[in-house]
Amino acid sequence: MATLPESRIADRIKNSGRWINDHRSGAFAGLTFAVSVSLALFFGLSNLSEPDPRLTYEIVRETDVLDVRTPVEDLKITFQNEDIQGEKLNLRIYAMRVINNGEVDILQTQFDQDQAWGLQVIGGRVIEARPIEASSSYLNDKTNPRVLGENIVQFDQAIVEKGQFFAFNMLVVHAKDVTPEIFALGKIAGIDEIVVTRVPVAVEGPGFLSDLFGGNWAVQLVRAILFLMGAAVILGLFAATVVTYSFLTTRIRRRRIG
Repeated sequence: MATLPESRIADRIKNSGRWINDHRSGAFAGLTFAVSVSLALFFGLSNLSEPDPRLTYEIVRETDVLDVRTPVEDLKITFQNEDIQGEKLNLRIYAMRVINNGEVDILQTQFDQDQAWGLQVIGGRVIEARPIEASSSYLNDKTNPRVLGENIVQFDQAIVEKGQFFAFNMLVVHAKDVTPEIFALGKIAGIDEIVVTRVPVAVEGPGFLSDLFGGNWAVQLVRAILFLMGAAVILGLFAATVVTYSFLTTRIRRRRIG
């Protein structure tokens, strides 16, 4: 293959240098476009993640109705024909809140129709369940907490939208030396376990970090690979542009001096 004369090579280098110098704004625009596309790909992949439903039972408050620590002679406290003092029992009110702190609404069709939705108290007997508040009149009227048997509180299945809640007081009688435990009942599609916690959970939407890093491990892996590829391409283009421009400028200057 025939080689080009040195003069023609120099002319081509000069022309390339002039073209780059004349099209600096275009090169910058191209770089900006590449960055924008990479960022769009990175953040757009968050749409691939499926929002997770979540439901939490919060024990907001626990209050002993009768807190007589020292026995008093001739003091007799009865409740439903039971001697609270004599039988060493305690009456406790649990302020409960059921809240959808997930990322999607929970629909009636997501409930397992063969299982009761509610909670069970182990180590105590539920006397009463009384609604106290809700985030909407719909939940206040629809959920209807009620006592079944001795230790179950059942709710009517209802639509619980994202961030919505309902609350009720639950009166429990139990032995003083026993701490009752509360367990969730029922199955909701997409939720592995309904969490029962004594720590109130703030109701707030997904934050920036949740949107940025949301999704399962597969989505995270694809996102990371594309981000690294995009970053490598951008850095490579930028470095190539700078090196080429510097090289051509130097050659042109030397040619002029020579």
